[in-house]
Amino acid sequence: MRNRSPRLLPITLLYALIASLAAAPSVSIAQSAVVEPALQRIVIFGASGRVGSRIVAEALARGHAVTGVSRNPTRIPTEHPQLTKVRGDVMDPDSIEAIVIGFDAVVSAIGGNNAESDDPNDSFPARAGRALVTALTRLGTAAPRLIVVGGGSTTLESSPGVRFDDPSDIPTGPRGARILGHRVVLDLLQAVDSFRWTFASPALQMRPGERTGRFRTGGSVVLRDANGVSAISMEDFAIAIVDELENAQYIGAQMTVAY
Repeated sequence: MRNRSPRLLPITLLYALIASLAAAPSVSIAQSAVVEPALQRIVIFGASGRVGSRIVAEALARGHAVTGVSRNPTRIPTEHPQLTKVRGDVMDPDSIEAIVIGFDAVVSAIGGNNAESDDPNDSFPARAGRALVTALTRLGTAAPRLIVVGGGSTTLESSPGVRFDDPSDIPTGPRGARILGHRVVLDLLQAVDSFRWTFASPALQMRPGERTGRFRTGGSVVLRDANGVSAISMEDFAIAIVDELENAQYIGAQMTVAY
């Protein structure tokens, strides 16, 4: 019986095989390893509020060290070995500077109505925003990163470059001033380049609810679901804030969170 010589691949097929092997992605141990986010020291103003308290809880659950600031620290409901409660005034740049120096990040979740004024510039969010910008600008390169929680209806855009601006959706009096005060803060931050900041706008509807971990993030344009609804729970919004702290995606920009 005659021995058969092995068949040779056509030269064109051989070249194609070599090329495909060269183009195939390689996976190294470093690439496949899960990288844990660095633990941070975080100051949270408004830590006793509905949104602020949820951000405190989310950050603590992930192992971060949190300093919760309030004019009345006993109102901060959470108890945790990694939580420090301090008295401070977010509308006083000197108080802010004394508290935040040496920290990695600052979150401001300030709400409340200023019963003494109907002027958005006198609202608590606006006054806090100006004080934070003053304090962090003073710190210069030593300033921690800042995330400001704002309102959705007066800061988001219906389409790129077009803000929601329907006066019928905004109440009068101090409550309306507070809602419009978030826009004052966003305008102020957009002129800042001396420290890292993010303005976080929730969906148009945000209420206490379920922590699902399933949501979308975007920039300045409102996000809606398949039914045209723009909504997020406070619990999932808190997840998105801590996600942003751990993996910065919106430095010097506005972000939004919705289902």
